[in-house]
Amino acid sequence: MEGVGLCANNKQKQNQMLPNKMRGEFTRNQRKDSEGFSEFPDLEFEYSDADKWTVELSELYSYTEGPEFLLNRKCFEEDFHTHMPDQKWTELDSVQHRAHAMRLLDGLDVIGRERRLKVARAILYMAQGTFSECSSELEVQHWMRYNVFLLLDVGAFTALVELLNMEIDNSAACSSAVRKPAISLADSTDLRVLLNIMYLMVEAIQREEPTDSPEWKTIRETFKSELGSPLYNHEPVSVMLFGMVTKFCSGHAPHFPMKKVLLLLWKTILVSYSKSITITIFTIFQVCFM
Repeated sequence: MEGVGLCANNKQKQNQMLPNKMRGEFTRNQRKDSEGFSEFPDLEFEYSDADKWTVELSELYSYTEGPEFLLNRKCFEEDFHTHMPDQKWTELDSVQHRAHAMRLLDGLDVIGRERRLKVARAILYMAQGTFSECSSELEVQHWMRYNVFLLLDVGAFTALVELLNMEIDNSAACSSAVRKPAISLADSTDLRVLLNIMYLMVEAIQREEPTDSPEWKTIRETFKSELGSPLYNHEPVSVMLFGMVTKFCSGHAPHFPMKKVLLLLWKTILVSYSKSITITIFTIFQVCFM
């Protein structure tokens, strides 16, 4: 008891030694600490399935892919100016846009890999909004959406899925990657280009705008229903992407760009299925792979 009384007396003496202002602050701080208050404001989070447009796009690319933006532009302009010299994409009418998009789509059917990759890069530049002809972020976003709906309307997504499936089954590329001590960016070039285009297309389609035309709304709804059905290679696109995950995790395809695969998988499931099904799918995914 004497010890308790001594402590109380010491505490009173310490308080008496403090100036009135400091003593008041000291008492308030003690009360704050005892009541569990923090000097820092509470952090607020916004929970949603998608972030801002610019954030969603920045997540797709790595820093090492920066130079490829100019390479995509070069591939597009070389092909475009061959057929339409001294013209700009943003100055053409819809008929000319569609004709060139169909021409690029035909180029994806060629046997030569280098030629096919150049055409794919040209299509990627379109999906990126033909940015060299734009003067603002809003203008890039406008042309990105316009080009994506155009590509979707001419059947580009189906062609991309077929090419992606061909790259997944490329046993030579898988064997080469397995034997390498380290994987480089060049090992996944074809896959990255295809996945980038598909991600940009799905991302643009899922964002509804009040100014969307009835034709665009129809294209969007048709795409959503087809994306979740076994119309592409007799299985939903999400199943094919899940297959890429399992192949990568098993060590048979270490060159697969897994971040892009998972981002596209997430977007595909969000667009294709209801929220309850989406939660169920990712719960199963977490149990199996995490």
